[in-house]
Amino acid sequence: SVIVNNQVGAVVNDGIVGTSFKITVKNKTTSKSFTVIINGDTSGDGLVNPIDLLQVQKHILGTYNFNNIYLQAADTSDDGYVNAVDLLQVQKHILGTYTIKQ
Repeated sequence: SVIVNNQVGAVVNDGIVGTSFKITVKNKTTSKSFTVIINGDTSGDGLVNPIDLLQVQKHILGTYNFNNIYLQAADTSDDGYVNAVDLLQVQKHILGTYTIKQ
């Protein structure tokens, strides 16, 4: 069986899965859990949109801090830093001129 839980632990039966959701796969003897990271989805709503762009910008300016899982989602360039490259990638993704790799 597969169980999906949102950020607050509630079971999700349909809709979009976002960053920090937990997916648990169980069979009769084993259970394994995974945490979802959608590159660019820093708000956890499953979409890369202007909210995420603003959060990345604020993080770069030092007025907003991500926790670990969202920090990983913000690093769209996968270079270990959240910087202008990531901001530009999120912006271009929203505009449809770039696709963030997952």
